[in-house]
Amino acid sequence: MKIKNSPVKIKNWCLLFAVQLLLGCSHTSIHRSDYFAAPTTKQNGMMAHQHIVIKALESESRLEAVLEFNEQEMTAIFLNEFGQRTATLKLGLDAALTVRKEALIPQSLSPKHSMNAIQHIFWPTSSLIHLDGWKIVENESKRSIFIEGVLVADVEYGTRCPWSGNSRYVNYRYKYSLTVNSSVLNPPQEIEQNAANCFI
Repeated sequence: MKIKNSPVKIKNWCLLFAVQLLLGCSHTSIHRSDYFAAPTTKQNGMMAHQHIVIKALESESRLEAVLEFNEQEMTAIFLNEFGQRTATLKLGLDAALTVRKEALIPQSLSPKHSMNAIQHIFWPTSSLIHLDGWKIVENESKRSIFIEGVLVADVEYGTRCPWSGNSRYVNYRYKYSLTVNSSVLNPPQEIEQNAANCFI
């Protein structure tokens, strides 16, 4: 005797498989690295919104990011161009990075690389130079990051306040680049008082 599956049953099985597949793509991991610097106290209470274009090899991805700072950690939420969450990053005061990857994450997005890029672009020099082997060379419009004497990244700033403006970031070690358009949703007092140069 042959058992025929109804269209409804087949549809239900397909939906169940799709849900299991999506759940299987979401997982959390914790990373500790000498290349992460903890958030600064001056960033506490700040929230920023960013439009990001990532270029790696011959591929290009567009992302939206929301960064929020409190007394304990920085949280960065990344969304793809369809509005779907791709990753959530949390950087604590101990410089430990917690990463939650979601489904449909772009191949060009590495959460650890994204955290490095955020710090290379936005963190003040004083927070980075204490990392082992790091050297920062910068002027009003450009920052170069050296690790163990090797140039690993350049940042070109469209304004002197990277939190409220355009930046272009090139990572030579991992061969990708970012164009970031950032705006501060609730600027802390440090930015309001010193808008001409607001690395915090």
